[in-house]
Order: sequence, then C-alpha cells, then structure tokens
Amino acid sequence: MALYDLRSDEIQIFGQRNQIVITVFCVILCKQKIQMPKLLILISLLSFFCSCNNSMTAANDSDSKETFTVLYNSEYGGSGSDRVEVITDLREWSLFWAELTYQPAMSAPKFNPDTKMIIRKDFQSRNMGGNEYTVSEVKIDGNQINVEYSIKSSKIGTDAITAPIMLIMVQKVENPQVRFEQLRQE
Repeated sequence: MALYDLRSDEIQIFGQRNQIVITVFCVILCKQKIQMPKLLILISLLSFFCSCNNSMTAANDSDSKETFTVLYNSEYGGSGSDRVEVITDLREWSLFWAELTYQPAMSAPKFNPDTKMIIRKDFQSRNMGGNEYTVSEVKIDGNQINVEYSIKSSKIGTDAITAPIMLIMVQKVENPQVRFEQLRQE
C-alpha cells in the first residue's frame, strides 16, 4: 500500500506524529495557563485540521495487478453535482490537488501522463453525512471505463450537507468514456 510513494508503516508513523503534535501542543497550552474555554476552542480547531488528512486513502502498489488506485475519497470537496472529469495534464492536476487538499501543489501524487490518467468523480450533494464510498472494480474495455462503487451508510450520521468526491488513477486510454455504476446494497 502506498500514498505519495510511502509505505503503509510510514503512513501509520505520520498518523502517530499527528497525535504526538497534538499532545505536545496541549501540554504547552496547559503550562501557559490559558483559560479553559480558550483551551477547548484551540484543541477543537487543532483536532479538526488534523482530521482533514483522514479523508485520503492509501493506494495500491504500482506492482500489484489492480487496474486502479484510489488517490482521494472524501464526503467534502466536490462540486455538489454529479460530474466526471478526466485529468491528464500534470499542471492542472497539481493546482487542483492544492485547491482540494489545501496542501502545496508539489505534494500532489505523481503520475506519468503518458501511461496514466486521473478520473475525478463528484457525486450529487447529500443532506446527510456519514457515508463511505468504495470502489470495488474498474473495468477497461477499449476506451470504455466502467467504475463499480458502493455507498455504505454509517450508523453514525451527520446533519451536514456533503459534496462527495473521489479521485482514481487508471491506465490512460484515448477518448475515454467513463461510467460509474453503483452496486446495489444487499
């Protein structure tokens, strides 16, 4: 598993570093004798900003037999309308990644535009959050790309309007015709 060419143990270490940063930050704030309401607000804001990184998913190794890699999957950040876009330009991709993730454009996952392309899927806005979008299969037949996905509702929902988005890296095809098909829940 890799994200930004990192191995899964490195991703875990990154998550542990976030926890350490939060802990150190809280200790420093407590020693500064900041009033409790201000401390709670600061801790809440810090937790929120650190949780934004959790929307990224670890991708498949390039050596695997998988035909796709999910680069980003979140309930927030999409356009709010049902749309599919194919991205093959590295500059466009880097700028879009920076706008979506609030990270530097240089941090965008790298891909070879001669052999790979990014599919951006924005889902229709929903009036309730807590859903998990999962790609189960990507089938490529000529220029036809069929993406099978499912939506699993969480037992804990949120009363927030969501604009789900998913970014998938696949083999490049000329004049791609992309179709997303939701699998039925059993």
